[in-house]
Amino acid sequence: TMEKGLSISERAKIVAGMWAAAGDKGKKKYEDEAASLKKAYDDAQPPAPPPAVKKPATSYALFMKEMSKTMEKGLSISERAKIVAGMWAAAGDKGKKKYEDE
Repeated sequence: TMEKGLSISERAKIVAGMWAAAGDKGKKKYEDEAASLKKAYDDAQPPAPPPAVKKPATSYALFMKEMSKTMEKGLSISERAKIVAGMWAAAGDKGKKKYEDE
């Protein structure tokens, strides 16, 4: 038992000393109880939901990804988007077919 009026840090020091002095045999009771409580807690948790199915990339997104690799590295995202949008518009149905079939 502990004296009344002790601060939390004083109580923590006393309990830490008691825990260290308890040895493996003295700790076993508490470790077994903690393991049992943890198992009960884990068993009570709902199963994790399955990962969400990712929406497939659009043909334009596939085209943009491929074209961005060939572009100058110093361009901003908006500059790249403008260039790729122009290339996509100029590609016509034949040029877009490759990406639409993927």
